[in-house]
Amino acid sequence: MAAGEAIGAVEATGAHCGASVCVHWGLLRGGTYLNPLALLPPWLLGRGPSRLLPVLTG
Repeated sequence: MAAGEAIGAVEATGAHCGASVCVHWGLLRGGTYLNPLALLPPWLLGRGPSRLLPVLTG
């Protein structure tokens, strides 16, 4: 993967998130699931919920 490359797409499904959209993410290394928060820098942790902002493309 290259920086800035799309890794997925999100669309509202009306599932457990209701009318809003939510993202669940994880970290799978080999056959073992690891804590995905280990990927984030320490200064970003413990600051409340994360928000993904829309990317506007021409």
